[in-house]
Amino acid sequence: MTDEPASPGSRDTAASRSRHPRSARPGARVGSESWLALAEERHYPEALAAARRLGWSNLCRHLDAHRLLRLADVARYSGARAPARRAFEALARRFPHDRLAGDAVFSLGRMAFEAGHAAEAARWFRRYGADWPNGPLADEAAGRLVESAIRLQDAEAARAAAHAYLARAPHGAQASLARGVLADSPDGAP
Repeated sequence: MTDEPASPGSRDTAASRSRHPRSARPGARVGSESWLALAEERHYPEALAAARRLGWSNLCRHLDAHRLLRLADVARYSGARAPARRAFEALARRFPHDRLAGDAVFSLGRMAFEAGHAAEAARWFRRYGADWPNGPLADEAAGRLVESAIRLQDAEAARAAAHAYLARAPHGAQASLARGVLADSPDGAP
């Protein structure tokens, strides 16, 4: 909801602002929506602090899928990996069939990969591929699975992931990486 400009003849007084706390200052929200208003204004650290004051676990248990994804992003953009992970996991667990759960699963894989946890990343990327095979991030998840297998130094898994990637995205962003994995295989067969 946006604040509308005052109509001609209306009076903007302290008394009217106290009756209508949302009009106290532009963009302000009261109570449980304050973190969301701050997030919408891209004040992520402040939004994170406001959400923490409300109780992170409580928010993870009660927010709808859209707000839960926003909460996770607030934490991620603030560099708070553990709260971001908890919110993404809550979204994937509470709303497993929602398309936003796919975003959460992919984000969990990406965060695990960036943290150097390739085995965990591979599990999340495999889950994305299994649950959202035609999802908007399916090709990228398949490519990230190749990268995860390489990082794990699991040649067999890397070859399998490379074959699967090339079958779905022969001209994709990770196609040359996948071809390189297959070219390095002992039998030399792509």
